Amino acid sequence: MLRFLLPAFVVGQSQQDLQNALVLGDSWAEYSLDSLLRHCPLANLVNKGAAGATAAMWAKAEDCITSPHHAICCQANKSCNVAHAVHAMSEAAERVPSIAWVSIGGNDFLNAGCPDEFFFLQYLQKDVEKVVEHLQMLTPQTKIVLTGYCVPSGDLAWHPREACHKPQALLPVNLALKQAAEAKAVAFVNVSTIFGGSFARHSDPTYFQDDIHLNRRGYDRLWEYAPLRQALGCDGTSPDSPDSSLVSDATEVRAVWLLVMLAFMSGW
Repeated sequence: MLRFLLPAFVVGQSQQDLQNALVLGDSWAEYSLDSLLRHCPLANLVNKGAAGATAAMWAKAEDCITSPHHAICCQANKSCNVAHAVHAMSEAAERVPSIAWVSIGGNDFLNAGCPDEFFFLQYLQKDVEKVVEHLQMLTPQTKIVLTGYCVPSGDLAWHPREACHKPQALLPVNLALKQAAEAKAVAFVNVSTIFGGSFARHSDPTYFQDDIHLNRRGYDRLWEYAPLRQALGCDGTSPDSPDSSLVSDATEVRAVWLLVMLAFMSGW
């Protein structure tokens, strides 16, 4: 999705001085529409999210010719292909993306029944790394940001696996995403608890259209989360600038990852 009209707070700034944003991945990406434009001074935004898409599909660069998942990767003006997404940005703005928000991995995890097996998470991590590598190879100057997913607002009762019903159900996929970001030296911002969720309770449903997907209010709050704003460079700071809250999030995620590894080795 492309929008040329700029928010009021951008008026007076040269478009040459503003960033171009690329959004790609799954439904978390697609359903964000152009909401980032309301919170970040951007010249252009292209949204290539595809509801139902997996990290595996994006890692294989599936499109309407190669994909067996036509209902997902052949949606109108969409694909599960990084090269196509970058090309769309170039066509729209005649520039490569300055920043890219990537939302992938959740569908792989849910489709597999919310597993915490080490080897599945390793495969997932490698698929995410491949997607990041594709972006880095095609447009090395782009700042890439991964966020993972927040604690659901409900117990995902529609899912047959009990492992998916707990507030902490999505923790393993977030850990795999964090590891992938570290491996490829890109930003990861932990957004898991910004809607009031925790290991013991679900997120505030006020910000959701269903158990997993955010509504307009949810995206507005997501884009106002200070560590994410800094990672995206929305406050005029460099997306590469260090931030103590990002460091504390990383420490927290590493600690929980260790618990997952210990649980795996103990056969839990």
